[in-house]
Amino acid sequence: METRREFLTSASAGQQADTSAAKVRSSSGLLIFASALDDKPHWIETGRLYERLALTLTALGIQMAFLNQPAEVPALRSEFQSYLGLGPALPQLLLRFGYAPALPHSLRRPVEDVLV
Repeated sequence: METRREFLTSASAGQQADTSAAKVRSSSGLLIFASALDDKPHWIETGRLYERLALTLTALGIQMAFLNQPAEVPALRSEFQSYLGLGPALPQLLLRFGYAPALPHSLRRPVEDVLV
């Protein structure tokens, strides 16, 4: 519980905004995925588009990372949508990209440990 409390007090909205702004400034570009509707078929199509883009960027040696808070937090989402002039289209994903050193891969369990 102490760790959680420490995290909550150390991760203020202002600090998060500063961290996100620094990440945006250090990126070569930003991509926003938007959809006409906010439903499962459009979420799936957005995911499929992201997958194709991620594979292409990876093949080109370009790093990418999500900055999804503006698309996930309802109050920020409508403000983000308006700021971008998307009209009725809804922001689904925000991705930053650019050339950067590769980070260590996440630890993975052996396939045999997860397949039944």
